[in-house]
Amino acid sequence: MCVMTSLFQRSLLVTLALALVCRSGMSLCADEVEVWDDRHQKKTRYIGAILEFKQTYLSIELANGALREIPVERISDFVADWGQAFSQAEVLRADFQFKEALPLYRQAFRNHAAVWLRRHNTARQIACLSALGQWVDAADLYIEGLNSVNDDALYLEILPLIWSRQTITPQMVQRASNWVSTENSEITQLLGASWLMDSPKRTDAISTLTRIENSNNSNLALLAAVQKWRPLVPTVQESQLQRWQQIILRMPHNLRAGPYYLLAHGFARNDESQNAILNWMRVPIHYPGQYQLSAEALLESARLLDQLEQDKEAVRLLREVTGKYQDTFAARRAEAIVGQIQSRLSPKEN
Repeated sequence: MCVMTSLFQRSLLVTLALALVCRSGMSLCADEVEVWDDRHQKKTRYIGAILEFKQTYLSIELANGALREIPVERISDFVADWGQAFSQAEVLRADFQFKEALPLYRQAFRNHAAVWLRRHNTARQIACLSALGQWVDAADLYIEGLNSVNDDALYLEILPLIWSRQTITPQMVQRASNWVSTENSEITQLLGASWLMDSPKRTDAISTLTRIENSNNSNLALLAAVQKWRPLVPTVQESQLQRWQQIILRMPHNLRAGPYYLLAHGFARNDESQNAILNWMRVPIHYPGQYQLSAEALLESARLLDQLEQDKEAVRLLREVTGKYQDTFAARRAEAIVGQIQSRLSPKEN
């Protein structure tokens, strides 16, 4: 059973559409890749077996034995034999049923022989664990299953970095302290420094981030630089925000969710409400896979609208948080704020 997966679109609508394709009983005997020409005007379809899928290219062995390495930016869509369990997990994940999706991904993982398929499956599991707020498990699985592809900057968008205010447990501090001292993995050091930023070991965290800013891996260097914004948010000046925006634009699109969240806080601190809400809303709109951060961004937007006395708009966003993100800490806070707003509105306005 196969699922067509768009490389660049991971929205709920697309996932459900693909699920319908699976349920229709469509059966393919090989993997397929649709590729744009140099001008992105015409597509060519290659049929064979996908051998590798990395940050910059996908390789496929054609039916005649020929090999093709296709640059990622030219890939339109690809079809792969994921298996029934994986397909069912995808539908559940798209419906935010992360707890139910996890055992199906794990079941599918045992049946995946190709290395790239197992990596992709691992990435899905990490995303589910992060959505459930199981940060330690998500980080452990990332380090165990994906750290080896660090040089390709693959799946950095699901690295469980901290962007919003989180409760850092003693277990997280201990793990993070060990990761920071790891000499052979910048990605592990970055993860540890991120977790230590809101702990008594912030000085060690900043020193580690400063070192990673000089990394040969430009994506890791940029993430380290942006992580250092977190303690600066309360005092950031408007002139600095322009520099922050320039740095974000240098980052790959899929790594911008956390940076946009911090940028929005900076705008809010400088009384630029419209820009703050605009950048917070980028997170749930463009990065729905960032489940916890999307809930936080919607909550912050609603709180700012509440301060601006735009009650109806605030309540609408708060209800989205309590409905779509009901298992998050943000949802519990949103419920309380809705009650406060409704208590001061007249029945007609309510």
